[in-house]
Amino acid sequence: MRRLAVTAAVLVAVVGGSAHAATNTYSTGNIDDPIGATLDRSLVVTDSGPVSFVRVSFRITAPDTSALAVSLVSPKGTEVPLVVNRGAGADFGSGGKNCGGYLTVVDSDTTDNPIAAGSAPFTDTPYKPEGKLTSLYGQDARGRWTLHITNAGRPASLQCFTLDISRDIPQTLKASKGKIAATLTYTERNFQFDKLRVKVVRAGRVVLDSPIQQVACPDCAADRPTKVSVRDLDGGDPEVLFDLYSGGAHCCMFTLILRWDPAAAKYRAKLAYWGNYGSRLADLNGDGRPEFSAFDERFVYAYTAYVFSAAPIQIWSYRQGTLVDVTRKYPALIRKSAATNLGYYNKGRRERDVDVRSYVAAYVADQYLLGDPAEGQRLLALALKRGDLGDKSLLGLPAGKAFVAVLMRDLRKWGYIKPS
Repeated sequence: MRRLAVTAAVLVAVVGGSAHAATNTYSTGNIDDPIGATLDRSLVVTDSGPVSFVRVSFRITAPDTSALAVSLVSPKGTEVPLVVNRGAGADFGSGGKNCGGYLTVVDSDTTDNPIAAGSAPFTDTPYKPEGKLTSLYGQDARGRWTLHITNAGRPASLQCFTLDISRDIPQTLKASKGKIAATLTYTERNFQFDKLRVKVVRAGRVVLDSPIQQVACPDCAADRPTKVSVRDLDGGDPEVLFDLYSGGAHCCMFTLILRWDPAAAKYRAKLAYWGNYGSRLADLNGDGRPEFSAFDERFVYAYTAYVFSAAPIQIWSYRQGTLVDVTRKYPALIRKSAATNLGYYNKGRRERDVDVRSYVAAYVADQYLLGDPAEGQRLLALALKRGDLGDKSLLGLPAGKAFVAVLMRDLRKWGYIKPS
């Protein structure tokens, strides 16, 4: 489990970091550098700022790991031993060569998994290194970082060297429109976020300057900021919007909306939850007031595992501090959503090991939004007859006729089926 967790963390690092992140990843990519008695392989870090976190990942093919000593040398010349003559087997890392497969990973935060007690191929990562990577904290990240390897045994090969470095620098997102200027400041370390603070200036006067958790967002203190915007949502004074992502495998996205209250001379806050699929802000009907195009997150997890989940479209307008469901006013978009969910269903039933119940549920919901419940019921009956909905239970959730009953109950409870 430890190894899988690290693999996921590296994936987030690669795909989730922005060009302005305080943590960046630097890598040699796929290489094949022979290791004789010694090898020095360097990476050049172009970003400046005091180091606050270090992760080193490497893949070495070697007949005997105990013959090798590996250390990291900072641009300042500080050398930190990572692993010194440990193990009694082949290789640091396993699976594919180069940067594929599993790498050996050490970092400055790990304190309970010493690499000195590990064994080849050292993939129960991340490890606590033999030296103190924390001794590099405060040094400027900019410059040449070197992986220094000594080898007292038979020839070996360095296949990949990757370095993650965090820099202790403030980050800022900002936006302005007319007399309103908004900023969100935060710090980021090891792809984690902290010290989020929102500030709004109106006509040169600071009217809000507060930690985000004190502005109707008590659980947002560690969320990832993604965007700040100033935009008129309802034909009055422009609102201030802070978009956030809570992180995790597949959740969750939010928008903190601030609305100016002239009588109280302060901002009123509304937190909009968009869940796994997020939202898109666009003027869908051309009236000059944008809508939030999102999805009904209640469908996610309700009928199957997340990997097979789908949800019907859901469109919201913002009016004087309140989000109003206006989905039924956009039949063309609902039809597009229905076609997408029907396509998922048809594709899924042709493939092996695909649970299509959520696709059917989303399609039926779309049809009720369109005022065509007969079409929804037609597909529901067809899927049941084909056996596409399972028998009595599937993945621990109701299947077959039981699924149909639960879906109809939910459609009534959630307002898709209007009371007669």
